[in-house]
Amino acid sequence: MAGSAYPCIPRTHDGSRTSPHRAAGARRQARFDRNLEWAGSRLSPDLTNAQPWVNDVVRQHQQDYYRMRPFFQCLPSGPESGRFGGWKRILQTPAAIAILNDDLTYRVIHMDGRKLEAGPAPSWMGYSVGRWDADTLVVDSVGFNDKTWLTDSGVPHTESLRMTERYRRRDVGHLEVEVTYIDPTAYAKPWGFTANMTLAADTEMLEAVCERSSEHWAGSLSDAARTMVTVPSDVLARYVGLYKGFWGAGRVRSKSRSPAAN
Repeated sequence: MAGSAYPCIPRTHDGSRTSPHRAAGARRQARFDRNLEWAGSRLSPDLTNAQPWVNDVVRQHQQDYYRMRPFFQCLPSGPESGRFGGWKRILQTPAAIAILNDDLTYRVIHMDGRKLEAGPAPSWMGYSVGRWDADTLVVDSVGFNDKTWLTDSGVPHTESLRMTERYRRRDVGHLEVEVTYIDPTAYAKPWGFTANMTLAADTEMLEAVCERSSEHWAGSLSDAARTMVTVPSDVLARYVGLYKGFWGAGRVRSKSRSPAAN
């Protein structure tokens, strides 16, 4: 959807056309600028150092086709990495930064100098406090309930979760976000990933509304395995075609900072 050109975005000129100059140096005083959309890749960080019960939960979610994923149930995704790299609009004020998601959820990062609360009431999106470290925005978040996941493959967490994010705008059009999960009740060591987001200039973020939850999904992976028929790929290619779906081999993975345990 076309939108008005933001005057804060540097432009390149090609005849009658102007395009955002994403590689231009970012104005430090602008930080994120305001009212700008960012689009990132879908992420799947690797799991490491998990307690045995965590792997049991992951296997059960896999058997159930991930039907209990909050996003599939029309619920907020919280700190889940699978929703981290989607469309986002960042609104910046001196006292707070708001991150709006395309599923109509939002986060508020308090920038007024307050300290992180020791025991905030558990919520879907958590409680976040931010500060500037030179040109990097450092955000600490706690107070998550245990109803959300850390990845779209069913990796759980507890209410002891603490999330740290480091936002660094390399230039006008590129935002790097380093995310670290710390949950000593579920994981022996911190783990996380790095996401790279690109400025989506001259467009407007469209809403992605969940209109029907996964409650009606039936069956399991074990049920499917009992009735599965294997067809050679060359036969499928000849008569049906080959496709890459959301959960297929074409999935985009994030840059993980820790080796896979499984």
